[in-house]
Amino acid sequence: MSESERKASPDPLGEMNELLTHGCRLIDQAATRVIPAGLDRENVRKLGEALVQVYDVQLEIYERRPDLMPDFLKGCDRFKPQKKDN
Repeated sequence: MSESERKASPDPLGEMNELLTHGCRLIDQAATRVIPAGLDRENVRKLGEALVQVYDVQLEIYERRPDLMPDFLKGCDRFKPQKKDN
């Protein structure tokens, strides 16, 4: 997909959310392989911190587009989109 096609996406927040969700799955899978790969356990923490950063971006997306929020988060008060005063 070219840069101009990405900019012309009819649903940029939806597309970005899908990409971030996919990226989180990959990071999660990588974290399960840190110890078997013989890497320092500290790398699990680093990957966890990366996931937190991605989730923060996704929460901002859900504030703008609550319909994109996964069902398992919809009942949690912590993840309810905040209403912004204009």
